[in-house]
Amino acid sequence: MKIAVLGAGAVGGFFGAKLATLGHNVTFIARGQHLAVIQQKGLLIKSSETEILVKAVATNNPETIGVVKLLMLAIKAHQVKAALGSIAPLVGPDTMILTLQNGIETEERVIEVFGIERVIAGVAYIASELMAPGVILLEGLGRIHLGELDGTMTDRVSSLANTLTEAGIPSKALPDMIDGKWRKLLWNAAFNPVTALTGKSVGDAIQNTETVLTLRAAMNEVRAVAAAEGHDIDPGLVDHAIDRTVNFSESRTSMLQDLSKGKTTEIDDLVGVIIKKAKKHNIPVPVCTTLYALVKAKEMGLP
Repeated sequence: MKIAVLGAGAVGGFFGAKLATLGHNVTFIARGQHLAVIQQKGLLIKSSETEILVKAVATNNPETIGVVKLLMLAIKAHQVKAALGSIAPLVGPDTMILTLQNGIETEERVIEVFGIERVIAGVAYIASELMAPGVILLEGLGRIHLGELDGTMTDRVSSLANTLTEAGIPSKALPDMIDGKWRKLLWNAAFNPVTALTGKSVGDAIQNTETVLTLRAAMNEVRAVAAAEGHDIDPGLVDHAIDRTVNFSESRTSMLQDLSKGKTTEIDDLVGVIIKKAKKHNIPVPVCTTLYALVKAKEMGLP
């Protein structure tokens, strides 16, 4: 399969490398020193168990790639809108655009430009970090859930899930991906800002009683807003979110990684969206509002 991966960082770099290893025609769209290292040496995937060097094709010019069968969007949510014009040369009538962003609004942005028929909603469950140009550390998970936005179980999503699974990326085709995105947002809207503000790993965050109370309060605010939007989240998922974090306790959230590197975070797409929708339904979200304000303050002056 001819595949382009927009964003060869901790998420797209790992998934694209797995697909390339299986023999798919994968091209990474990257920039800067990361691009140069991939072109010269390849992409090194490290974990506690193995190291795999993947020789990969990479470019900073999508026009040189041509139309692809699968376009994997692996950039941050706040970068998507600005990038859509540049990826037009990759998109043909049968191109599948797989969205892997955190948050719940990326699909709307892509649909506005390319139409709903090309978009497949995805949720990536992965704990990884770009340690250096050309080097990705995998700390846990590495799977994808995906599905059509209208809830139908089509041959293309089933086939894509099988292709990803064969490449070593356990994947499932699911009927309600918007619910899935809300369930992931439950964890992200709490753990990302809390760890970014404290500078702690997710494992450290759940060792402190007061911090856990804050995490739970934020997640319950997300549950209330999700319910108002028509997406009921079982209260037991809050406990599950805390419990499963033990499995990748050493990992650093993407928001903590971004702030530590002096980069703008996804706070608007992870927490700002909760505040926006809460106002629409007149739902108080004091914890989310406080976390949002504090992260925005730390972002002041960042590019």
